[in-house]
Amino acid sequence: MIIRWIGHSCFMLTSTDGTMIVTDPFDESVKCVFPSIEPDAVTVSHQHHDHNAVSRFGNSPRVFSEYGSEDEIFPEIKLRGFLTYHDDEKGAKRGENIVYMMEIDGIRVLHLGDLGCSLDEDTIAEIGRVDVLMIPVGGFFTMDAETAARITKRLSPSVVIPMHYKNESTDDWQISDEKQYLDMMGYDAAQTVEALRIMPEDLTDQPECALFAPAFGFSK
Repeated sequence: MIIRWIGHSCFMLTSTDGTMIVTDPFDESVKCVFPSIEPDAVTVSHQHHDHNAVSRFGNSPRVFSEYGSEDEIFPEIKLRGFLTYHDDEKGAKRGENIVYMMEIDGIRVLHLGDLGCSLDEDTIAEIGRVDVLMIPVGGFFTMDAETAARITKRLSPSVVIPMHYKNESTDDWQISDEKQYLDMMGYDAAQTVEALRIMPEDLTDQPECALFAPAFGFSK
């Protein structure tokens, strides 16, 4: 599997057979170049403009925007959505949020969307093993860095990918950068990468924490 970051909470995950899943596509409010791609599937964690821009795709990908049990959606790819919330008041302020467990090439990737609360023990038990964790760390619209650090330690992933934090593409947003989260986690050696190529046999050789450069660059 190859993981690339388009920007914000949007990633391209491509299996060894070429099947592509894109997470949380954003609109023009995020200043990253959005490529002309035709994914096989798209996950949407919630219906906000910076996470649900499925109209960007010229084809008709399979769109997942609900929680519940899904089995094998493509050969060797499984997906399941779990109900969580965009705030710490059970959705009273910002609504529901779906976190997705995607198993691709035997690697279990958990994308937390705009999670705004902690995960309860029942949900953690249902999620199971997490190999790669994509976690929002910028606060304000999502959980704060302290909660993000606590969830990371509880899930104990092999690789952590921070997302949804202030950078060149969101420099005027009321969110924080990634530094507080990295400090809390002790990720002094977080690596900046253009892509991660991961298979089960080399999972332990990956960086503990990976920060991505946007695959197609920042826009003006």
